[in-house]
Amino acid sequence: MKQQLLSVVLPCYNAAEFLQEAINSVLSQTFSDFELIILDDGSTDNSGEIISKQTDPHIRVLRNEKNLGLIKTLNKGIAAAQGKYIARMDADDVSRPERFEKQISFLENNPAVGVCATWMFMIHNKTVYKHRYLTSDLIQSALVFNNPIVHPSVMMRKAIFAGNEQIYDPAFPHGEDYALWISLLGKTGFAVLNEPLIDYRAHAGQVSRQFNPVQRASVKKAQERIFDYLGIKASEEEKEIHFSLFLEDYLKTKTYYIAVEKWLLKLVAANEKVKFFQSAAFRNVCGEWWFRVNRELAPVGIGSYSHFKLSVLSYEFIPTTAAIAKLRVKSILKHRKK
Repeated sequence: MKQQLLSVVLPCYNAAEFLQEAINSVLSQTFSDFELIILDDGSTDNSGEIISKQTDPHIRVLRNEKNLGLIKTLNKGIAAAQGKYIARMDADDVSRPERFEKQISFLENNPAVGVCATWMFMIHNKTVYKHRYLTSDLIQSALVFNNPIVHPSVMMRKAIFAGNEQIYDPAFPHGEDYALWISLLGKTGFAVLNEPLIDYRAHAGQVSRQFNPVQRASVKKAQERIFDYLGIKASEEEKEIHFSLFLEDYLKTKTYYIAVEKWLLKLVAANEKVKFFQSAAFRNVCGEWWFRVNRELAPVGIGSYSHFKLSVLSYEFIPTTAAIAKLRVKSILKHRKK
């Protein structure tokens, strides 16, 4: 069999309910120059049976005798991948027919980009998860505050991992994707295609729901590297403030509000000094989070549009008219309650 341009890595552990639909969505792509590597991670349901019945020549099957976990299984799949590009796929999601064709076309025409994701359609509530972080500069800055990259939508160049046998780091269980993106900052470009090319299934059995405390610990650990990039030795209080911004879990106190502005200004000043992130994009995203804090704390009389505009953090970020109106309404309603 000739070497394929694309390797699709699909790990599976007890995913029989949705597995065939996920496989079919890959085999139904408008782009056909791919291999589909299905990794059965020691499933105890009838996933193995479903996999054994697959006859399509695109498919390669790798089996773990016992359950090794997602990180080891992903690394095994990527090590076995023969393609120039690697696409992630989960056993409970659905790739839209044109997904691979559009991502391959983008990567072929944008050689500086090593990671290409897409927006996603949420199956459970029939909504599209989308955001404004589409260019590499904005995505890299946004990764400081959240994870705008939908992991199962990603297609990557295998060349960016040359010489690395552990693409996903076992030190970040259930947060391995975020840790990977942080490790790639400054090393390759990122992109998000502004259309949903993956249908994402949210359900109670998902790793992010089963292992939420472990995932949170991994995210906090990954953020340490961001502070290193910026040359910041963050205090424990600053780390907690930063994590609260990531979770969008804001304390309703004036002390917290003041500390947030101080921390965001510290991040901006540090980046202006080391120039790790593109300056305008970083100030833009820091300004956005300052706006978010004002918006969410307006109902308790702490944040407001006026307070947002008084800070230098507002200079680079321009909220939409609708967002400004929403913030002002929240502020007005609060004043009326007094």
